[in-house]
Amino acid sequence: MLMRPDALTVAEILDLDVVVAARPELVTPVETAQRRVRWVHTSEIYEIGPLLRGDELLLTTGLGLVGASPERLRNYVDSLADRGAAGLCLELGRPFERMPPPLVQQARDRGLALVAMHSVVPFVEVTEAVHELLVSSRLRRARAVDLLADDLLAQILGGTTVEALLRSASVHVGCALRLLDSRGGLIAESPSVPGLRPIAELPAGPSPAGSSLEADVVVGGRVWGRLVGDARAGRDAPALLHRAASLVAVMLLRTDAATTTRGLARRSFIHAISGSVTPHSGALEELARRAGMTLRAGQQVAVAGLDVAHVEPSLAAASVEAALRRNLGSAIASELDQGVLVLAAVPGGSPQAGRALLVDTCDAAIHTSGGRVRAIVIGPAVADLGMLHGAVGEVREGLGVSPAWPHAAGEGCPVLSTTDLALAILLARGLPTGAIDQLVDRTLRRVLEHDARRSAPLLPTLEAYLAAGGNKRGAAAALGVQRQTLYSRLARLAELIDLDLLDPMSRTTLHAAVLAWRLRSGGSGFRIGAKTSPSSPR
Repeated sequence: MLMRPDALTVAEILDLDVVVAARPELVTPVETAQRRVRWVHTSEIYEIGPLLRGDELLLTTGLGLVGASPERLRNYVDSLADRGAAGLCLELGRPFERMPPPLVQQARDRGLALVAMHSVVPFVEVTEAVHELLVSSRLRRARAVDLLADDLLAQILGGTTVEALLRSASVHVGCALRLLDSRGGLIAESPSVPGLRPIAELPAGPSPAGSSLEADVVVGGRVWGRLVGDARAGRDAPALLHRAASLVAVMLLRTDAATTTRGLARRSFIHAISGSVTPHSGALEELARRAGMTLRAGQQVAVAGLDVAHVEPSLAAASVEAALRRNLGSAIASELDQGVLVLAAVPGGSPQAGRALLVDTCDAAIHTSGGRVRAIVIGPAVADLGMLHGAVGEVREGLGVSPAWPHAAGEGCPVLSTTDLALAILLARGLPTGAIDQLVDRTLRRVLEHDARRSAPLLPTLEAYLAAGGNKRGAAAALGVQRQTLYSRLARLAELIDLDLLDPMSRTTLHAAVLAWRLRSGGSGFRIGAKTSPSSPR
């Protein structure tokens, strides 16, 4: 609910020193003290009501009410309430020694703030004090609005994202903000800002009356959507929110991909499938349609995550989406967790071929944009959009652990399925830190101590041997060393590790321990064909 930004409340006026001296007493319910006051006016005439414009606090000694019948007193209150007056302050002691009961009852019935002033105070001092406050607050507010406008306009001209613009606006307004479309769907929200109430505490969708500040975002003469904030923000928040909404509209008039209606719908769709709450299937299908993600009969959605380097994820996403739309038709790519999330429609009858085309297209698009794909994580293909939330969650977890997974070099970008990474994901989230530390300590402690003291580490040899499935010839070839050298290193490993390297179960245990060590230390896995130390980054 929007409140007038250029107003005080009756309660705030009653707290002014000059008014306190009159010993004011609110004789109507306490909620009437929250009525907004735009101006303070004094009058002794009975027919003042038609001359008011609304939101006035009227000061009177009651001279115009002397001898008025109960009905005329009620009519007097009605005339004030009908014009939107905020309240009436009646000075007692001259015409009236106490409040006339008909006046009190009618004010209560009409929600008009009625105040008894028990001491005489010059009304001119009250009006001067209140008007000075109102004028100074308007000047302060005007400066705040100008600062917001200058800040946001500079960002728009310099090129920015909707989220970044909302973050800056939220700092000025004093609360987190959400941008909703005309149907109430979430388009974007301000990232968290220290000192401001978190976005999770704002109401989503339609807001209960009085719980939120709202301002329409008008684009091309029609209401495109609305900007929503917290009603508990500061006094200047309504004016600031309105100016922010007008500048968001300016940004929406731009034609770049980040701010088109489809681009914003895509953000809303990605937010829905990657959030903490599983979205309703019907709502998700509508979001997907507006974002340009459609499934024809017999198609599935392939889900992938890209770990990229040497290119901004947002630029990488734009290049990947354009390439995928050319090669596969329906596709969406978006920045997510400092990587790129990819959704593409592939034939349900041959999902492997579709995923292979997706991988090649992504790799080529990133290479063309000057970047490099460090890993592609492929999730399960889904035939129902309602299953995307779970699939995206698996891919996000897979991207989080992919740097620790050993893979072959020289064969294009490494491609890992979420099934490949299931053990790594389990180790990352499913076991207590103490249990993982115990696994590493029991199996690898002596190897890690050896590598910390020597210039020729043994852990890469162990990883290559495990990656080759215990095949010594393959491990030697991957390491680029003679087999006799490998045999010597394995013999030394056998001395340090209290496990049989020829036993498949022991190799499984060691593989899990090495992976746990990589996850715990943040180091990357051994890349076959590359000379990598245990702690060197990939």
